[in-house]
Order: sequence, then C-alpha cells, then structure tokens
Amino acid sequence: LDTADPRAHLEMVASFMKRTPPALEEAKKSLGAAVDIETANALRVADARHWEARIALAERRLADAVAAMRSACELEPRNARHHFWLGKALEANQSLYEAVTSYEKAIELNSRLAEAHRALGWTALDRHQFDKARKAFEAYRAVAPLDMSIWGDIGLSFARQNRDTEAARAFEKAGAPRGLVCALHLDHPGAEKLAADARIDHVVFTGSVL
Repeated sequence: LDTADPRAHLEMVASFMKRTPPALEEAKKSLGAAVDIETANALRVADARHWEARIALAERRLADAVAAMRSACELEPRNARHHFWLGKALEANQSLYEAVTSYEKAIELNSRLAEAHRALGWTALDRHQFDKARKAFEAYRAVAPLDMSIWGDIGLSFARQNRDTEAARAFEKAGAPRGLVCALHLDHPGAEKLAADARIDHVVFTGSVL
C-alpha cells in the first residue's frame, strides 16, 4: 500500500462496511491507517470523514456521525452521497427536518441517487404527508425499476390512509400472494376478540392505528 495515499485503506474500509453484518473492527483498523497517512502528509480527505461517520452511525454514536459527515460535505460540497448519508445521520439523531434538507440536496446534486428518493419518501410518510411520500417512492421506482420492494413502501402509504384496495394491490406488486394482505375494520371489542382467538398465532402492533 502507498504510504502517502490513504485511498487504498479507505477502499478496504468500504469493503468491510459492505459486509453483513459490517466488520467494524477491521474497518476501524483500516480507517486508522488512512487517518495516520492523512496526519503524516497534512491531508484532509472527505472519504475519511465519510467513513468515520458511517462507522459512528453503525455504533450509534450519532453526534459523532453527524459531525464527521458535515465535514465530508464541507470538503466535497457537490458529493451527493455525502449529503445523503448526512441525512441518514441526522434522521437517526432525530433531526428530521435537517435530514429532509440533506436528502433534497443529494437529489439536487444527483437525481439518480435512488436511496435518497426512498429516504425522502419515508420522512414524508413519518409526517403523514402521504402524497409527498408516494411522489418520492415513484421517483425511486423510476430510477430503480427492477426493485419491486418499493411497492411495499407505496402499499404502506395507502394502508396508513385506510385506502385498503390500493394498499392490497401495491403489496401484491411487492410480491405478497394475492389475498394475503387484507384489511379488517374492527372496533376495540372486536379487535380484542380476534386477538384472543386460538387460531391467531401472533399479533404485532405497528403503530398504524387511527
């Protein structure tokens, strides 16, 4: 490895972080080597800050993640991926409106960054802005037409509006067998009776209750 160039070490960080689950200890060692090269050569490398932030986010050190990704954005202000990951860090840190701004900036810089459209859609869904959410999900679908999982997101946006027929169609497009997803309109006693039925094996509370 070039002792004056941190890029090879940063590529190793990226490969470790792409594993499932991420190989954090190995990633941190490679990042440390890259940072040592930075220090020795008086460099400031945006990708080093990016991966510092990604590791911090994986370890739930949210303030560190936000600070490092802000530095990456300052060093490379036209890098859409830095802005996208700043949005992820901000969202994890409960700074939703700042996250929206970062996702929108990422899309402004690269309208084909599919994950930024999807993330923007989820921020809208969390705020019950259903039409805005679906617009973002459709933008994701236009960029990544082979990823049918986005129909699950679209289906959820309809389900949260009690638009059950449209939700069921969307879930089927996501891969759910026909008839698997259905809506039951129940009052509290009816829901209690259904949950207590011996034929019901498991009940999950999703939070989508009106």
